[in-house]
Amino acid sequence: MENKEIEFVNKETETKKVDVIDSKCPSCGSELSFDPKTQGLVCRNCNYKQEINKNVENVEEYDYQTYLERYNSLKGNLPDEYEIKCSDCGATIIVNANAISTTCPFCNSNRTIKQSSTNAPINIEGVVPFNVTSDQINDLFVNWIKKRFWAPSNFKRGKKSPTYNAFYIPFWTYDSNTKSTYTAMRGDYYYVTVRVMVNGKSQTRRERRIRWTPVSGRCDINFDDVLVRGTSNVLNKHVDNIKNYDLKKLNKFDEKFLLGYYAEKPSVDLEHGFADARKIMANVIQNKARNQIGGDTISNLKINTVYNNITFKQIMCPIYNGSYKFKNKTYNFLVNGQTAAISADYPKSIAKIISVISIILLLIIGIILIVYFFG
Repeated sequence: MENKEIEFVNKETETKKVDVIDSKCPSCGSELSFDPKTQGLVCRNCNYKQEINKNVENVEEYDYQTYLERYNSLKGNLPDEYEIKCSDCGATIIVNANAISTTCPFCNSNRTIKQSSTNAPINIEGVVPFNVTSDQINDLFVNWIKKRFWAPSNFKRGKKSPTYNAFYIPFWTYDSNTKSTYTAMRGDYYYVTVRVMVNGKSQTRRERRIRWTPVSGRCDINFDDVLVRGTSNVLNKHVDNIKNYDLKKLNKFDEKFLLGYYAEKPSVDLEHGFADARKIMANVIQNKARNQIGGDTISNLKINTVYNNITFKQIMCPIYNGSYKFKNKTYNFLVNGQTAAISADYPKSIAKIISVISIILLLIIGIILIVYFFG
């Protein structure tokens, strides 16, 4: 992907007037929205269809240091709010400057802001379109629940009526060429035979020892598209569980993909996003270092990593955020809008947990008795 430097524009903090894209159906005047089935725009009123040009080749990445240094000097001059003119009912809407796509509170029409009118210091570069339809959510959720061993049987058999919303959430992707050096103590097991006294009798047994050897080395890894969530407004643990987006299908950003869906800009800034990316990279680096060191155990591993050629981009990814009730308790779930991966909270059966623990305890007692009597 091309590495492109960002142009910044100084501006005073204010409520900024911005334009929205035209979402009216040219056939009946109703509203167009993105349809996951056709991957284009569809009018729910007259079924008019409009294609969206797909562009997966020109997604660009930006120099991290250039953005960080210049953006920090502009943070106090960015608008706090956007002023939008609704083309359907004529109302003037004031929205938070993080909003990208929102709903008019007066006529309930979707309004998606033209990115070119915001003069944002960094543009959204790519979008992963919705692939999973809202009609599929209930079946996906029911099938997922059926596979949860710990879920109560009456919950699995019962009728599921989850409620959910579909929207796009922001992500950062980071690239970096990393060079790491490490030192550690490699431990290799070996065994010795020792003589011990048991009940007044001399017996022999094998004991494990560790032979420690100092080691050092290096590992270089080029990271591409390390994906980090850009929002703290959604269930964090579930987002990380389902972020298996196929970025090979990432499209150049086009506001039309957002029609009919809510979307907002990152609440996690670029610097904090890179801190999260470094943690992901560090785990990969550590695993590679451990594999290179080998041995049976490792102690005092120290790694020093230099991150070079850091680039990034901001993208939007689809998600369903839902909830359901069981015995008057609310549980949350998320569905990846591209891959259909699910992460959810669900009730656990106390009876099943007690039964499994009891079986394990009986097995342990049985093994102890066998060893005691037939030892």
